[in-house]
Amino acid sequence: MGKKEELTTAMHSEFLDGEISEFDMRVMGVVGATNRGVPITEALQKYEMTEEEFKANVKRVLSS
Repeated sequence: MGKKEELTTAMHSEFLDGEISEFDMRVMGVVGATNRGVPITEALQKYEMTEEEFKANVKRVLSS
């Protein structure tokens, strides 16, 4: 069996032809992960984001 492939935030951003930046996709990734019950510290680590970056951008990203 082949290895399961996962779409990265960079790939998602590319599919959207630049409509949403890779950074904003990572913010949305953190939100989605925490909504699924992943602890915020794990989600931030997975999406390579600091808590400060997340807090400073989450409202902007979700309101757009």
